Formats: sequence, C-alpha cells, structure tokens
Amino acid sequence: MKARFLYLIFFVALSMACQVAQQQPPAEPSQPVRLSDGQPDIQGLWGNILENIASLNIEPGPHLLQIGAPEFEALRSFPGFVLDPPDGVLPHQPWALERRNQAMQEFLAPSPAMMDPQTRGWPNGIPRENYYSSNQNGPIQILQPPGYVVFLYEIHHEFRIVPLDGRSHPGEDIKLWEGDSRGRWEGNTLVIDVTNHNDSTRFDVMGNFHSDEMRVTERWTIVDQDTLEYRATIDDPNVYTKPWMIGVTFERGPEGNEILEYAGVEGETGVQTAAAIQAFEANNPQ
Repeated sequence: MKARFLYLIFFVALSMACQVAQQQPPAEPSQPVRLSDGQPDIQGLWGNILENIASLNIEPGPHLLQIGAPEFEALRSFPGFVLDPPDGVLPHQPWALERRNQAMQEFLAPSPAMMDPQTRGWPNGIPRENYYSSNQNGPIQILQPPGYVVFLYEIHHEFRIVPLDGRSHPGEDIKLWEGDSRGRWEGNTLVIDVTNHNDSTRFDVMGNFHSDEMRVTERWTIVDQDTLEYRATIDDPNVYTKPWMIGVTFERGPEGNEILEYAGVEGETGVQTAAAIQAFEANNPQ
C-alpha cells in the first residue's frame, strides 16, 4: 500500500510539470494541439454525458423490463450504450445469462451474494470506472507526463498509469482491480490494452459480469477540444459467446471543476444494511 501511494505521488508531482502544449493557433478538431513529446493534448477533467444512469445498466432498459427486471422508472426510456451487437443485448453464454438474471431480479433488494461490488466500496474496474465518472458524479482528470497518460478518478480515488513505451503486461498470475494498462497513440486516438483483471468487479448494478480472463481494448478519440468519444471492446470467451463493444461520449468539465474527496470506500455498511432489511421483511410480512 505504501509503495502504491508513493508511486501515485510521484506521478502527481510529475503532473505539476506536465507537458505544456506547444504554442500553436487554436487546433481544428482533426488537428489537436500536441505536447512536447508529440502526444495530442487531452489533459483536463472529463465526465461522461450519461451521468449516473450509465452504471445502473449498460443494456437497453426496456429489454431488461421485458425479460423480468423489477419495475423501475429509470429503465423505461434508457437505451443503454452497447453499440455491438446492434440490438444492445449482451451475448451471454447460457450459464452466465442465468447468473446475471438472478442478480437483475434482486437488484432493488439484493442478497449479499448478489450485491453490486460497488456497494461494498470496492473499485469499479475497467471499463466501469470510466463510464461511472461524470462531471456531476465525480470526474476523471487526465494528465500527460512525457511517455505516459495518467487517469485520476474521483470515484474511490482510483488511478491508472498508462505507459506508452510498448512494454509488456505482467504475468498472467497478477490480477488487479483496475487491470494492467498499456497504451499507444493511433493518430488522434489513444488505444489502451487492459489485461490482468480480477473477477470481483461488474459492468453494472444489474449484474453483468466478467471473468479474470477478460481483455478490454479502449479507444479514446478526440472529436474536438471539449469532446472525447470512448469505445471499449470486451473480449471474454469464458462468459460471452463473442466480443462486444460499448460507447459513451465524454465532455470537458466546466471551468473551476476539480476532483473532490470521495466518501464511498471499502468498509461501507451497505451489505449489512441490506441483509438487515431483508431479515426484517422476512419476519414481518405485510
């Protein structure tokens, strides 16, 4: 823990001397300002435009209601943000769909086994850490010291340090909450390969999950100075029948926005509270 903290402090200190954009005229959307090491400049605070609903469910809400999700107003009109398959429905293996549906049917009053890991104060993992972040709920701050892209999340105060030098991932026996990230620039798109996940995170409250063999390919594309398009392809043959992709839009935070203290951390009493409510309801039927 101490080494991890010092590692973060090192990179935050670097951010104080982070690259200054070369003096150029204002960039066109197709020609972003570049930093001294050639990286397109995406430094700043960003949030997804879907806000909190993105973490509730990634599939179309009406579809979930149709297959048995409890009635919930926010599901009625939410289209989800799965781009592939085109219908927005995840290609689960049969056993995985059964497990997901159990969590979905309990999501309003989950048993401890079906509780969203986020309720326990655990990290969200990638890609959920990204689309749970918004300018209202808690933004992402992106820093670009030479040779790296650093993501600082207000949520859980998590962070990712993404090297751009082509180094390899660690061994397969290393499993991390946020996975292991290795990046490269393809024109104006930052491509990040994320491996070495643990299997303790989920994609949403509804119970969509993954194995520790999941591989995520992220693509952060500059649309203009204030807009990033995010795409993430999930490849996990242990749980799904084929790869699938999500997509959300990020907008630059308003002037004066900053990362604040986050109060949802490991040790939250949500699990115990839910269990107590269930026990009370079981002993006091209406």
